[in-house]
Amino acid sequence: MSLHFWGSNGFGPEKTNPFKVLENETRQIIVTKLYKKRMTVTQLAEDLGLSQPAVFGHVQTLLEAGLIKEADVPEEEKKYKGEKYYILGFPIISDEDKEIIQPVCKKISEETAKVYELHKEELLELLKGTPLSKAGFTFQDLWGWIRVLAFFPALSIEKEKPPQWPSGARFYFYGEIRPEKK
Repeated sequence: MSLHFWGSNGFGPEKTNPFKVLENETRQIIVTKLYKKRMTVTQLAEDLGLSQPAVFGHVQTLLEAGLIKEADVPEEEKKYKGEKYYILGFPIISDEDKEIIQPVCKKISEETAKVYELHKEELLELLKGTPLSKAGFTFQDLWGWIRVLAFFPALSIEKEKPPQWPSGARFYFYGEIRPEKK
């Protein structure tokens, strides 16, 4: 199993950009371990074969970025009174999650494709009159931009905003489980 990460724009400062934070292999391993279970710095240090101060530094960086957070653990479950356990601060999408959600997402996708087909000829015709077309750009060159223009305004219909991270920035970030390549 390996984790792959996805996110929207607007991460804020580099030290809180989840992709930058996860460029460090040790932090990737910590995130993978915390996906499986909540752990303390001591437990992580033992598992990784690193010193507690080294692991603590990585944990602090992950906390600042919002990639992990303190877990609520009842005192009676803790080995020591002040012990802190950590868990992931972002969702990891599993195959089971995808199987449950995918049927409705497929319907939305199919309906969106039908709307696109209804307006494709109009888009192609309008594109002919743009400076972009005169500069030699084709519909295929601009397809990503057209999708953004069509899709993002539709998102504003939703009342939900991306979650706010510790840095104050609002963005989406999630992981996805993928089988190991052989």
